[in-house]
Amino acid sequence: MSFAQHKVPADHEAEHTHTDVMWSWRVPPRRLSWRRTGRLCSRLSRKKLLFWLLGGLCALFYFRVTILHLVHTCSKDPSLGYIEELCEMNRQGLVAGNMCSPLCDRGLIRYTGCTRDHSYKNVILVTCRDACQPGRTVPAVLKVRTSNVTSAVLHIPDKFATTQEATTLMTDIGSLAQYYLWEIAATSNVTQTEALRILWDQDVGQLSDLTPLRANAIWRSAGLLFQQEEYVLGQAFRHLRVFPAMYGTCGPYYVQESCPPGVIDPVELFKQKFLWVSPIRWSTRASAALAVLQLVKRLDGGMPDLFHMCDVKGEQFGLCEDGTARILDLDDTFLGRFPEVTERSGGVCYTHGDCPRIHRCHARCDFHTHRCYYNESQLLEVGTSPIVK
Repeated sequence: MSFAQHKVPADHEAEHTHTDVMWSWRVPPRRLSWRRTGRLCSRLSRKKLLFWLLGGLCALFYFRVTILHLVHTCSKDPSLGYIEELCEMNRQGLVAGNMCSPLCDRGLIRYTGCTRDHSYKNVILVTCRDACQPGRTVPAVLKVRTSNVTSAVLHIPDKFATTQEATTLMTDIGSLAQYYLWEIAATSNVTQTEALRILWDQDVGQLSDLTPLRANAIWRSAGLLFQQEEYVLGQAFRHLRVFPAMYGTCGPYYVQESCPPGVIDPVELFKQKFLWVSPIRWSTRASAALAVLQLVKRLDGGMPDLFHMCDVKGEQFGLCEDGTARILDLDDTFLGRFPEVTERSGGVCYTHGDCPRIHRCHARCDFHTHRCYYNESQLLEVGTSPIVK
């Protein structure tokens, strides 16, 4: 009998059918399989979402650090060019100062680095051997407010044409120093001699021996220095130890004590928190915080008028070798009181433009009271005591 003619017994067929049915019930329904797959996909989606979220945050932190690094970097060639430009003007007899020879002739002040490029200021890091502190090599900062030094120097014409006229040099510089001390440092109770000692404490030799070329170089250099708020404030209040000490000058440049922000700099704190660099001890941070509080106390007890510091940030403060905190950027500081509203507003404000803008202190208009106010989180205001001599 062929295979096609073979018949399956009825009872066997029933048993086979029953077995097939029982087997089919043991297999989970298709909809249950899809449900499990959905849960698995949901789990995978959450993991993938979490992965991409963490990756995005890491990328954000990385790019932020990169941007901060680029902001705080500068190029070497322009800084060396600024030094060469200054030394060339010194060789031509256009500028003078007690730091010109150590910088340009004796090689005691050497370039080591620079800070971020400014559109209005040149800031160069140097090492100073013997010239700043006798017998020591210390880090220092070479600064000037204007970025176009040659133009500023050439803009000031000669004042003395003869040797006889040059004998009045120190009197003229004293009068100029007295004016800028009153204008910038709010000190009106100093004589010309005292003003000269504060802002230009340099030996120029016998006045009768001064040539007109030398006298004009000193006059030009002093005039450019006295117009810089950072230099005037630093010299006027050096006894308070609130600003980096001044070592000397060359033309419009001044050599200043190096007080890097260190642990106060938020960039360094950011690196240690997210880039796994060596952490700063809490005791070090506490010492830095205490130094800043002591700085505020010194400001509060020694300024002749209200001292305003706009755009208060960590990098605006530095820690000097003696452990004291100092204010680094004085371009956003001034003495005096804020005007409440601009004159054109007639005593009230209706727009933010009616409120004064002094340095980086931006006043805002309160549209309910029509009075101007300042963002206190970005403003440090201390000091009402008379100046300590």
